[in-house]
Amino acid sequence: EGRAATLRKDVATAQRAYHTLKGNAAQFGAQDVHDLAMDIEQSAKAGTLPSDAAMTRIEAAWTPWQASYRSWVAQVKTTA
Repeated sequence: EGRAATLRKDVATAQRAYHTLKGNAAQFGAQDVHDLAMDIEQSAKAGTLPSDAAMTRIEAAWTPWQASYRSWVAQVKTTA
């Protein structure tokens, strides 16, 4: 959602999306993702949309965490 909002130049939605990602990352212990999302969120609060490079960095950092989460969910469903 953050990238889509950025491409639409929707600063408010981008800020909320990265705020949400920041919180999710904190819950999963993904400190690198949290830190990147916090930087983007703060910039968006100041009215600056993230660069393509910043979005690519956060997506690359989040991908392994997302894969781990999906694997965990699959295991929980199998054992439930």
